[in-house]
Amino acid sequence: MQRYLDECRMETPEEVAKFFAWYTFLIWDYRLFGEIYRLYNDDIVMNYGGRDAVQGLENVISGTLESKRGMPFRYRHIFSDIFAEGDPESGYHFIQATSYLFPDSAGQEQDSVGKGHILPQGTGSCMCECEIHKINGKWTVVQEWMC
Repeated sequence: MQRYLDECRMETPEEVAKFFAWYTFLIWDYRLFGEIYRLYNDDIVMNYGGRDAVQGLENVISGTLESKRGMPFRYRHIFSDIFAEGDPESGYHFIQATSYLFPDSAGQEQDSVGKGHILPQGTGSCMCECEIHKINGKWTVVQEWMC
């Protein structure tokens, strides 16, 4: 996974979709929140459904850590779909739909992996859309919409 992320040139929408699916796992499932610094632009605008937008990388990271604090330590994303469009010259947009698989007892660590349940519909799902541009030779997320 890491090799692909390091070597991906983002030349096709399919590469972009795969790249961001794997980055989602790194950041959320493996709790590698420092990866946000590598992926998001300093002036990122994060739009949340029904709330004011957040601007700036430090504010996005602070919000990410705050939202993660209330979630069980072990959980994983299940991708319903991810779709990207665009090109290397004008940038890309992608949208992904995920749900979460939590341990048996939300908030409680379990000894065995695989004993989990999907939360009721609507409480464990997320849709996310990102706008990605190449800035100073580096692909970066410049705007994101979450609901």
